[in-house]
Amino acid sequence: DVFSIEIVILYLALLGLSKYLSEDTFSRILTLLSVALASILIIVFIQFTVDDAFITWRYAANLVSDGVWNWNDSGQRVEAYSNPSYAWLAIIPHYFGFSTALFFKITGFSLICWLIWRSISLAKSKLMASLLLLLILSSPATWIHTFSGLETPLFVVLIFETLALFIILWN
Repeated sequence: DVFSIEIVILYLALLGLSKYLSEDTFSRILTLLSVALASILIIVFIQFTVDDAFITWRYAANLVSDGVWNWNDSGQRVEAYSNPSYAWLAIIPHYFGFSTALFFKITGFSLICWLIWRSISLAKSKLMASLLLLLILSSPATWIHTFSGLETPLFVVLIFETLALFIILWN
């Protein structure tokens, strides 16, 4: 997409600039750029929720309100959700009576924060950490999926942790 191309062009321009900067200064610039881009993307995408998430959440709502794990509170059994872990997790906000969408936006954001923290903690240098930040934070896809209400952030974190474990065990 166009935004990603612009980020690559900006990164290449910064890479050219890096010849004239210390690694520490260049890392700081990349980090500031990453945070600035993430802030803009969060503002743009925080209101976004995928309609499939509402399908999933309906099962939890029916369980809490009617004691039935089904699309409708009565009638033929229907299974329309694609993410059982988030369907069961949706019981929490329904049970306590707070916004399910907000609950999963916070969940997604927390998982991305975990991904960022783990990426930085595993990076071998400040420059590598800054590049990982830029990669994660500047992608619109990161923020679309973070706030979608679906299980994508959890899936990404689980894949990342699995790969990190393999790399750690390999070394």
